[in-house]
Amino acid sequence: WAPYRFLNIYVRAAYAENLAYIFIPLIFLAIDEIFRSRRWGFFLLAFSTAGMLLSHNLIAAIFLPLSLCWTFWQLITRRNPSAFVVSTLAVITGFLMSSFIYFPDLFERQFVKFDTSIVYFREHFVTVWQLLRSPWGYGFDFPGVVNDEMSFQLGLGQILITTSFIFLLIYKQIVGKWRKTKNFLFDTTFFVITLFGSIVIMIENPIIRQIWENLPGLKTIVDFPWRFLGVTNFAFAFIAAAFLSQV
Repeated sequence: WAPYRFLNIYVRAAYAENLAYIFIPLIFLAIDEIFRSRRWGFFLLAFSTAGMLLSHNLIAAIFLPLSLCWTFWQLITRRNPSAFVVSTLAVITGFLMSSFIYFPDLFERQFVKFDTSIVYFREHFVTVWQLLRSPWGYGFDFPGVVNDEMSFQLGLGQILITTSFIFLLIYKQIVGKWRKTKNFLFDTTFFVITLFGSIVIMIENPIIRQIWENLPGLKTIVDFPWRFLGVTNFAFAFIAAAFLSQV
């Protein structure tokens, strides 16, 4: 129910991007299952990786590093090196399944000069206010942050649940009443960090601009900073589930 999902469907008509988001939770679930020593996680991860790669390569470029971070996170918390190897092999299998698209893309990239002539990101950051409350519209994202005709809201319900969850975590920590193991805390921390990191990377700020200019691959792969709203959607979904599990 996040506004960005409706933006993709009814304003941008970005159906391929919307399709790619089907596979994101499956990828994270598969990694979690592999680290729980469940064999079917390998096949789920391979097919989900292939599905994401074949749906939208830009979303894959954003979420593959994030899923790699999730894999390392699980390796640190669960201490299962063999599961890390299995996860890596599953991702490689997913790449091989989608190789009929990505091999030509990689080997013939020198013939495509699109990313050297057009750099979108510099004029399409968002403000904090736009993330909190921006009017819904069916127009364009114009350069700058003044004349935008589309909404970049995070979601009022999502903000409310996340704020409530943070206060609940503080309360639970004080009184010591947890319904989950320590893995719950570690996994939740990962998604809270992911949420705030994806919000910060979209905001109009000189320091953030420098990060985009100097971080290898970021400005040449991700055209609009507000595409990270898709990452916030995923983090919000996990936080909502975690919140309900503790209420």
